[in-house]
Amino acid sequence: MAYPDDSDPTEYDGTREEMDRAIRRLDVLEWLILSFAVLVALLGGAAVAFLLSVGTELPFRATWAVISILLLAVPGLFVFGRELRGNGKRRRAREGREDGPPDSERPERPPT
Repeated sequence: MAYPDDSDPTEYDGTREEMDRAIRRLDVLEWLILSFAVLVALLGGAAVAFLLSVGTELPFRATWAVISILLLAVPGLFVFGRELRGNGKRRRAREGREDGPPDSERPERPPT
């Protein structure tokens, strides 16, 4: 098999293993970050639920559950929405389209 740049194929033998190792490390890092976010949401929810249960008649456990879910779900929905918008932009760029119609097809504004 001829290589376009006449390089030696043994030069790239360890590339797949290095990529697999890097992917595994990134997966572990992702799980650590997610675990830390869940822990922070639970602790923050507990702190806010405690303050609300002392000053009001709200039950601690129900308040803690609702606040903890909100602390995880609301930022997660923002990230999910941003990813969806980013995927759409990347798909349009891949297909060779821009966000809007070309300049020649844009309607002109009427004079004000």
